[in-house]
Amino acid sequence: MNSRLNAFKAKFLNDRVQANRRKLAAQLRNQKIGQKLNIAFGILMVMTFLVIGRNYLGGREAQVNINRTQNTRVPTALASAQAQANLLKMLSQVRAYVATGDPEYRYRYQGSRQKFEADLAQMEVLANHSASDIRDRVGKLKQTYQVWSQLPDQLIALRDDLLENQPALKLLDSQGKKPIIIIQREIEEMLDDQQTRSPSATNTALLRDMAEFQSSFALLISALQSYLVTRSPSFRFEYNALAQANQNAWQELVKKQQFLTAKQRTSFDEIANRRTEFFRLPPRMFEIVESDRYRQELFLLKTKAEPLAEDMLNQLDQIVTAQQLMLAQELKKANHSLNQAQLQTLIWGIFALILAIAMAFWLRRQIAEPIKRLTVVTRRLQDGDLSVKAAVNSTDEVGELADSFNCMSGQLQHAFVTLEDKVTERTAQLATANQEIQALNQKLKTENLRMSAQLDIVRQMQHLILPKTEELNCIEGLDIAGFMEPADEVGGDYYDVLYSDGVVTIGIGDVTGHGLESGILMLMTQMGVRTLKEIRETDPVRFLDTLNRTIYKNIQRMNSDKNLTLAILNYAQGQVSVSGQHEETIVVREGGKIERIDTINLGFPIGLEYEISEFIHHTLVPLNPGDGIVLYTDGITEAENINRIQYGIEKLCQVVHQNWQKSAEEIKQAVIDDVRRHIGQQKVFDDITLLVLKQQ
Repeated sequence: MNSRLNAFKAKFLNDRVQANRRKLAAQLRNQKIGQKLNIAFGILMVMTFLVIGRNYLGGREAQVNINRTQNTRVPTALASAQAQANLLKMLSQVRAYVATGDPEYRYRYQGSRQKFEADLAQMEVLANHSASDIRDRVGKLKQTYQVWSQLPDQLIALRDDLLENQPALKLLDSQGKKPIIIIQREIEEMLDDQQTRSPSATNTALLRDMAEFQSSFALLISALQSYLVTRSPSFRFEYNALAQANQNAWQELVKKQQFLTAKQRTSFDEIANRRTEFFRLPPRMFEIVESDRYRQELFLLKTKAEPLAEDMLNQLDQIVTAQQLMLAQELKKANHSLNQAQLQTLIWGIFALILAIAMAFWLRRQIAEPIKRLTVVTRRLQDGDLSVKAAVNSTDEVGELADSFNCMSGQLQHAFVTLEDKVTERTAQLATANQEIQALNQKLKTENLRMSAQLDIVRQMQHLILPKTEELNCIEGLDIAGFMEPADEVGGDYYDVLYSDGVVTIGIGDVTGHGLESGILMLMTQMGVRTLKEIRETDPVRFLDTLNRTIYKNIQRMNSDKNLTLAILNYAQGQVSVSGQHEETIVVREGGKIERIDTINLGFPIGLEYEISEFIHHTLVPLNPGDGIVLYTDGITEAENINRIQYGIEKLCQVVHQNWQKSAEEIKQAVIDDVRRHIGQQKVFDDITLLVLKQQ
């Protein structure tokens, strides 16, 4: 009885569970797709937040260590390293100033000092967030620097004060100056008095000995000063020889003192006293010069400045080492925390992946499979079965879509009847549109022909204003050959050769871009150059400034952004003046030696700014017979072959050098042929212009 009752209860509970499952499944099936997606994504978001939370808790400790590293350890180590570098710079710059006296090193020292003090200030701020030993080391470093910072100014002051810097020279100035002046004054008086005496053999010998004493004394003073300043052994040797010569002259005067006048004897006694006083000084001076204290600034640098700087470098090295040790420890802790966080993220991520797969299967059953069944019905409709109907099994969007599909199939049956009339109407509309397109194409062809004619006119004008061969041949003393080939119908390159009043003016330029605007700007430039040439404007600054202002205003009127590089060369009587900014000017000497003139500082792009006079300069180049100049545009040096390798100015100089013994026309042709061989089958993207000038 109990077993039957238990079986009945079990069956009842099972039926009830099955009924609840069916009820829940029906409720889920009839949910809107958005609600189904909300349920699925809600579960996934909960799992995502759980994973993120575990990852956050695991990575928080790592982030704390990383933040400490980024905010304190790394900046402190970096500031310490920068301080080391700036301290070494300061020390080397002080040494350089002491060695050379060049003010540039003094200015550099001031800049390095400011940077070092900024680094030290940053280290003090960062040390407040570091351990106590770091704060103590930074404090000690600051104290050491306060002592050291006073020494460079002392060294600079000593280097600038010769007497204070060199004790031996100061001793000569303070104790030797007076006896030197007295000796020179007294011997001068003795000479003046001796010259008034009768020209006997004795008086003549006395006069000679006095002159010998005077000259040897002056020379030994000069040699002594030179040795004290330079420490050169040759000056020491010269001093010893002159001192001996002076001693010999003095002995001769001592032997003949009985022939002196009373006045001369007084001067003689004064010289003897002062001479004894003076000659006590050189041994002391030599001792100073040959000691470490020869130059005070070197002694101070060696005994104080360098040891203190070495101490500061050691302190900075200790700070860097301590920071690196703490940095390694904190990174190790952060790495451990990150590994733990990654492990936790992996575990929870696998769990979330399993759940996501389960949700994907559920969504497939709830959404994808009904849509698949609807797709089958749609294909039957596509095949022409307008009577097909879709089964409606739910009230969600798929069910609504199936119901709408059934309505649409009925409407299609009705629309099919009237489709032919609509096709006819649409065909007529397309025919009208086709006629309009044909008319527009014809209009575009006409416009293209007009534009082509305009471009052809500009191109012909460009070629018409280029210098003719017969013009170039009429210029005495010069062999000139030119070449220009535009990349498009209208190019932007310019060159011209104008000759009047014995002056040959050569212009070469490159307008940005190609086409009609570039060609017009090239024509305006040629007209401006010729006009300035005809009014005999010879000043290069006024020439280019006037041309620039004229071109600039025209460009503004054209509402264009074009500009050009332009170099102007004036040749007269074997000398060429080069002005304006363009490619490098190649000067070729008689034997083919190449010289390159950089024109970047000789001018400014024309038409870019209104006022450029302050940027315009010029340089003079003498030309001897056989010398010459080669001008070109970047269409040559930047010409690329099929491998995108540029021709280059070095290759241009090489070809010019190899062919310089030939005529200008042959040199030009050799360069053009070599450029074309380099380009090969590659398309030419820029205008090619070349001008060769050779003095005969």
